[in-house]
Amino acid sequence: MDDTVVMTKPTGLSPGPEGVQVVECDDPGFLSDVAALNQRPDSSFDAWGRMMTRVTHRAAGLWVPSQAVGLVVKSGEFVAVYSVAVAPEHRRKGLARAIMGAADVWATERNCATSFLQVVGNNQRALALYETLGFTEVYRYHYLEPATEA
Repeated sequence: MDDTVVMTKPTGLSPGPEGVQVVECDDPGFLSDVAALNQRPDSSFDAWGRMMTRVTHRAAGLWVPSQAVGLVVKSGEFVAVYSVAVAPEHRRKGLARAIMGAADVWATERNCATSFLQVVGNNQRALALYETLGFTEVYRYHYLEPATEA
């Protein structure tokens, strides 16, 4: 299966957010857009909602309704950035950069020293964006699928 690239950067290096709402990570509208923009099946919605209630005290949703999403979760001096997605009709307009800027501001305000994320290794546009924001590759991993019997 595809490589997954793990990237990190010090916080405080990204431009500030433009037009991004910071919301509770269990907000129903935000969760709906996370599912839709990340093309997750409807069956995952309830599980995501339950998962978000467990991290609400140390997480936030980053949201441009119906256009772009991202999720940040604080863990000690680190912040993880998850599920960044932009609707196809809104791509190439700076929304992913704005989501990442909001993530950086959120992390800096909470004294996180390092941001990290994971991205599919063949997502060249995302990799290029993250590199321009100061992220560097730390390592790669991949999952294996069992061979199918002939």
